[in-house]
Amino acid sequence: MKKNKVSLLGDGYGLASLLIVVTLCLFAYTKSMALMWATLAFTMIFIARPDVLFPVMYIASLSGNVFSIESGVSISRYLSLIFVVSCFICLLKQKHHFNSNKVFIYTLIIIVTFLSITLGYDGSITFFVVMLLNLLVLFLFQEVENVDLDKLFNILYISSLLSVALLWYFASRDNLFLMSDRFNLEGDANSNNLAMMIEQIGTMCFAYIMFGKHPILRIVSILGVLGAIALIVLTGSRSALLAMMAAMALCVIVSVCTSPLNNWTKL
Repeated sequence: MKKNKVSLLGDGYGLASLLIVVTLCLFAYTKSMALMWATLAFTMIFIARPDVLFPVMYIASLSGNVFSIESGVSISRYLSLIFVVSCFICLLKQKHHFNSNKVFIYTLIIIVTFLSITLGYDGSITFFVVMLLNLLVLFLFQEVENVDLDKLFNILYISSLLSVALLWYFASRDNLFLMSDRFNLEGDANSNNLAMMIEQIGTMCFAYIMFGKHPILRIVSILGVLGAIALIVLTGSRSALLAMMAAMALCVIVSVCTSPLNNWTKL
């Protein structure tokens, strides 16, 4: 049987997704309202394609403080809302019927989450609203049909790699290698917030080393992982570094348990 060649980004929509991610990262660094509006405008153009919007929303959701528009308000909230609308549009086009069991389970989770928040010490429902959006994203996106998971994984990986590269550029531009200050971006974020974001995109690069299908990109991913670790060191966050080590160890365990030899013999 002839083996199908694995497409990296699939079609031009993959490039569009990466372009929006770059715009988002530039907004995080400059805090330019023009870039913020450009990011939202691009997502609206592709509102009928949740597979294009998902990588953008993924990067933005890694740290609300890093991608904050103003104090307490992050662009990730708007991107999540746009993504939910995108999924609804897609489901309406495919005349989708929701699974009643899934609806019940998610409703139960929402109720439990709401009760846990309202009974919390601060009485705020902000975290409940954010959790509700995340649950809607999780529920709706898995109901969308004809999503190329290989292509989506590739785009998520390249988005993470681009984010690491841009953060390295920002760090070198600010001469942080010659300074004693901890690496940080302007806005509400602190170094620990930024470090936790870097930890997650660095782990995505490591996941591609373990599970990716493009040999060259798996090698390039090593640079992404090393770059992420170096950036975390610049932030001075030991907890983020430990979290990344633990996440990488988990990836290794999953790889060994599911396919002991297959992933490494392809390199």
